Amino acid sequence: MGVVSGLGSVIVNGIRFDDGTARVIDDDGTPRSTADIRLGMTVAIASGPVTPPSGDAPGQATATRITYGSSVAGRVTARNLVSTPPTLTVAGQTVLVPAGTVIVGSTTGVNGISTSDLIEVHALADPATQRYFATRIERRTDLSECKVVGTALGVDTALKAFVLGGLTVDYTGASVVELTEGARVQVKLALNSADNSCTNLATRVTALSPTTTEGAQTTLEGHISDYTSNASFKINGIPVQASSTVGGLGNGVRVLAEGLVQSGVLVATQIAVRNPLASRDVRLFGTGSAVDPLNQTVTLRGVTVLYATALFENGASLSSLDDGSRLDVQGQFESNGQRLIATRVRREN
Repeated sequence: MGVVSGLGSVIVNGIRFDDGTARVIDDDGTPRSTADIRLGMTVAIASGPVTPPSGDAPGQATATRITYGSSVAGRVTARNLVSTPPTLTVAGQTVLVPAGTVIVGSTTGVNGISTSDLIEVHALADPATQRYFATRIERRTDLSECKVVGTALGVDTALKAFVLGGLTVDYTGASVVELTEGARVQVKLALNSADNSCTNLATRVTALSPTTTEGAQTTLEGHISDYTSNASFKINGIPVQASSTVGGLGNGVRVLAEGLVQSGVLVATQIAVRNPLASRDVRLFGTGSAVDPLNQTVTLRGVTVLYATALFENGASLSSLDDGSRLDVQGQFESNGQRLIATRVRREN
């Protein structure tokens, strides 16, 4: 479970997954295509064994199933562009927009998103603070309902209400599946037809049970919740146990954890603390097109790549870059989430 940080197959948590035969579904269970997987999306991938990294090559595996889904969707009702990072309020939820968040549909990044816009947000949620750290934002014109994936608190079965971040949800007329206190849930909310704002009236509430495979090598990226000690906490609702010698862990801390699942618990053999506001390293494999020597850009996997300051390796060079070149590009998105600033450009073997 993690964020898509590369394409040309799908790269998540440093592993390049061959997606050629994978079954792809969204979080509503609808069959999708590998073409629907985009940079910055939050996904869960099941695969065969992982071949460890070798030299510059990432770890590799063959994906059998890819599930993806956004965290928040609805109309922006407030924004604070002077905070660090900028924040948006959507469906009562606070969405932080760190530098490097992939932003689609706005040529000026988060600055171009207004309080009249409908957006869909992929994010890593922090249950401790009920905030969402965006990894991808798409401006939408076709939303028929709002959506929030989060933790249900203060569940009142008599009033049929609970709190989800900054929103008190009324589920009186909703279809409900396994709602309990503290459950991680997906909530669909009705749109107000007058102004496209999200109402607090749920149409569907579905508990999201974390899925693990006993004995499987597993990597998780997310924020820690339910921390009592290094021996007992959760990431994305999955119980995790780490060594007592690992420092800096606690509720709200973002980590990347790797280990084996034993009796439903991820026993982490490696765990690293990550800065939730840092730009994410991105890697793209594929055929370059629309090479523009004047502006020093190339399009790769639908992404505009600026290579002006990149290091060229493995036979690639400024003079040899042309349409049809098979490339391996690494870099980070610029602060407004529009272009990838390449740090290295290689010809792909």
